Amino acid sequence: MKARLILSLFLVASLRSAAAEDKLLLVNHPPIASEQNKAFIREMAAFVERLHLQKDQSPQRGTIHEYVVMKRLKGDQLPETNPGQWGQWVQPVGGDTVHAAMYYSIAMLHASRALDEPRYRQFVTDYPLPWMHKMITQSDTLFPVQKGTKRSGLTLTIDQPLKGYVPFWWDEGQVVCILPEKFKQFFEVVGEVTEEENKPGSVYRFKGYTKAVSQHMAQDIAMMLTETWWNTHDPRCVEAARDLAHFYEVATPWRMPVVIGLDAVTRRDAAAIKKIAVENPVPESSTFAFHIMYSSCLGKSPEAPLITPGFHDSEQFSFYVDLMRNGTQPTEAGALALIATAYLDPLLIQSWADAAPLPNGVNRFERVPKQTTWSNGAPVQYRSESPQPFGVRSGPQQLVHAALALQAMKQFPTAWTDVRQKKHPTDWLVPVHPEGSAKQDVWSAQWSTAAGKLELNSKRHSLDLRGESTKPELTLQISGRPDAGNPFAKIFLKQDGSISAVDHDNKPVKFTGKVTATAGGFTFALNIPYTANKGQGPWVNGIDHGRYLVDFGGEQRVAYLLTAQEEVVAWLENFVGTSLANFQAIFKAKGFLPFVIRDGNRGYEWGNAGPGDEISHLYGYAFLISAASQYQLYLDGKTYWPVETNTKP
Repeated sequence: MKARLILSLFLVASLRSAAAEDKLLLVNHPPIASEQNKAFIREMAAFVERLHLQKDQSPQRGTIHEYVVMKRLKGDQLPETNPGQWGQWVQPVGGDTVHAAMYYSIAMLHASRALDEPRYRQFVTDYPLPWMHKMITQSDTLFPVQKGTKRSGLTLTIDQPLKGYVPFWWDEGQVVCILPEKFKQFFEVVGEVTEEENKPGSVYRFKGYTKAVSQHMAQDIAMMLTETWWNTHDPRCVEAARDLAHFYEVATPWRMPVVIGLDAVTRRDAAAIKKIAVENPVPESSTFAFHIMYSSCLGKSPEAPLITPGFHDSEQFSFYVDLMRNGTQPTEAGALALIATAYLDPLLIQSWADAAPLPNGVNRFERVPKQTTWSNGAPVQYRSESPQPFGVRSGPQQLVHAALALQAMKQFPTAWTDVRQKKHPTDWLVPVHPEGSAKQDVWSAQWSTAAGKLELNSKRHSLDLRGESTKPELTLQISGRPDAGNPFAKIFLKQDGSISAVDHDNKPVKFTGKVTATAGGFTFALNIPYTANKGQGPWVNGIDHGRYLVDFGGEQRVAYLLTAQEEVVAWLENFVGTSLANFQAIFKAKGFLPFVIRDGNRGYEWGNAGPGDEISHLYGYAFLISAASQYQLYLDGKTYWPVETNTKP
């Protein structure tokens, strides 16, 4: 009776109107409190175990399914008692049955440590670990037809069945295939896809496996096994690591540090671990080099438009490799890369959302590839021009980085600012203030020249300038690089009150400002929106750790834009706390975390699975549980590392 009541509440909540959901998107909620945060972790974990986990006695027992179509749940026919009935577990063509489950397994290990509750660690050793261990170590018998496997245009070198072969799909009919008519265009199938008549929404069953493996999937598996090993020392991790690494060494050209590192770490091979550190050093920080997508979108003018990613797995791969090479401790360089990613990445979606600021944590939907496309420092289209739905993968994954970054900034309290001190100590420091900062009125030191005086103050979306001139006319130029090259904005100021500004192509640059005449010249105050703002020309974007040449009346100086460490910490704290509260509100309102969050009337119909906002998405739970767990450790004054020291084998 209790199970029926809980499920009925889920179903009733899932039918709430889009208008109610839209209202959730319009406001930020106050930061989540510690006890609320713990409760949110437990609620999400209970939901996933009930509806996403496959508990039957089939070979796929332990699979944690990525999608549940909520409208196809009927009565008390839950997956653990009637797996696959009504097609509630679905998977798209081009997707796989592994990726999301690996991240959810990691989340359970994070939750176990944050809450000090061993049951979440046991969840991993009872379900996904046996499932993955079996697939990897018995793949030569489970998947005997491996020869001819193709990936990324290559035919892999497989003459006989190998261990370590993990296919994209492995199913016995429990999962419904979305858009099955396209299936064989993507994969060679060992098995069959069949349609079942008289089922809601055309149910297609897939039985068998695909002759397709993935280097991306292998890295996800490696992270999960590494995390499990650090938290449990379960010998199955050693066996799976050995076979996975061997397969990718002998059958593929891909040499992935996180896969190689997993094998080295589980074997406690100090020489192999040292080799990883030598061959995969953390890239040295340099201007615009912390996070290539952020810097490329805002700081450069690429020949072709750039599409921001729908997920951020590569950053997590790099994070795990950094821990591996340094004995489960992050290096300072690795911590700096993590901080930059966490602080800068979420800003791209806000620049796109020109119509109104998005609530913290909300980000692009992974299946709308052109949602945030950038060219010449600005979005190609803005939200006001083409509103699109949002998802629960990209934003929550960024929250994991942000919560870890808070811990990293506590361990390396000067890492963020040391870059300037070590590399460019004589540059003119110009503060960058994020939204909500209590230090919005803190300006740069005053620069005095023969032409007058100048101060700068950068907000996230615009640059403020103020000063005075000792002459009747003054020309001021700001270049988007530390030399005099393009792009730039040139501002002409006159004592009579006239102001004009042009870019490097002599096209107008938008600004607001005022000139006030004085006895010896004039004073001025200007605000110039950065390039990323809708309607602004391509002059400059203000980027943390960016260097810009300023020419003031013929004298030049390099400005270095940087948010103060304490402001970064305050912004991250607010970002993580409010984001978790926002998603908790969505979870409570709908009864689950939806694959799609509507933006007005913009939703997403997903083949035979139906509306995306009626589908529960595992990635949301995985990343939100990880983020909430890492945030809880931070609130409790703890750190995620060193992992093995904090956990008993």
